[in-house]
Amino acid sequence: KLTINSDLFKKMTTDFAGARVEDQAILTTIKDVWQKTGYILDPHTATGVNAAHKYRAQNPTDTTIVCLATAHPAKFPDAVEQATGTPPPVPAAIAALEKLPCRFDLIEADTAEVKAYVKEKLHFPRAQNCNCQPGTQPSRHDIADNSQQWITKNLETVISRHD
Repeated sequence: KLTINSDLFKKMTTDFAGARVEDQAILTTIKDVWQKTGYILDPHTATGVNAAHKYRAQNPTDTTIVCLATAHPAKFPDAVEQATGTPPPVPAAIAALEKLPCRFDLIEADTAEVKAYVKEKLHFPRAQNCNCQPGTQPSRHDIADNSQQWITKNLETVISRHD
């Protein structure tokens, strides 16, 4: 159970607002924005837009509210088609994923086997032709190296918590 003292709670509710949005309202928001602007919202972004409209209705203000898109609508073709009557356009990069082979490994639901599998897959080789200079700026290699170090260091703790 999370307990927050009343002063902190008052400050939080001054700085932040939250809302719950039902599925039908999400679909209606996708449809309304699409009809008014031609822009197709994904369901997660539609939730934020709907929540912003609710907030604005309950708290009239001239303050600007910004909603950032959180996903591409092509990730949610069924919801978008249900809302708009047409499936969303699929960008070439997403369509290209359909042509790639599906790769996966089946392993037993066994803690020791999962740990061994993750440790085996931790190697992040550097590309032969990469000209990244270590330490000059964060590169994909630095991120991969840091991720590998963190996973190696914390693997036992992370997996043990879920036994």
